[in-house]
Amino acid sequence: MGVSGTLKTLSAPEQEVIERDYRVSKYTYMPSLFGLNNLIFAEQKDIFIVEESDYFTTLKKGIDDRLIGTNPGAKRAVLIFFESKKQLMDFYESFHFVVMKGNAIVMTEENTNEEKESLIKRATSSGQVGLFTKAFGRGTDFVCRDLIVAANGGVHVIQTFLSEELSEEVQIKGRTARQGSYGSYSLILCDRSLEKQFLSTVTCKAV
Repeated sequence: MGVSGTLKTLSAPEQEVIERDYRVSKYTYMPSLFGLNNLIFAEQKDIFIVEESDYFTTLKKGIDDRLIGTNPGAKRAVLIFFESKKQLMDFYESFHFVVMKGNAIVMTEENTNEEKESLIKRATSSGQVGLFTKAFGRGTDFVCRDLIVAANGGVHVIQTFLSEELSEEVQIKGRTARQGSYGSYSLILCDRSLEKQFLSTVTCKAV
């Protein structure tokens, strides 16, 4: 028996792998033990597609805006997920991020297990900004025990790339608003990256 929160969003190829390779043919969908999901995400105002020249500026502003809590002077925590280590480091090393650079969390697959455990625990504290590669958008348990963050809208997640599979996007959203807690999510995308992704997809389908 296996448990997953994204069975309903699996693509046809993903479902085929589960049925063929793991011989799973029956699914049971159960409601969450924690009731309704408290994630705040409005497609019309929480998705931004930005020109490449303005992308890092918009991303930094998105972080600044989402750090602000609902109570005066209080700060939330913001987790930002990148498609690759290169994209993460490009933003981290840019002049846009220089003010936050000293206190920010940076985590890629290259970190040791001990480092990952420590960084994950720190990531949801008040005022913390964390940059992560997309691998940590699946299954990583960002537990928020910070009462200030919890009382000010919870952890905010920013995704900087468009997922090819809906299940991946659902997983990344699930890094916040966990177990009945509050949280929010937004997409900040670069138009140039979307163009490249679209052309790559069209080329693959044409082959």
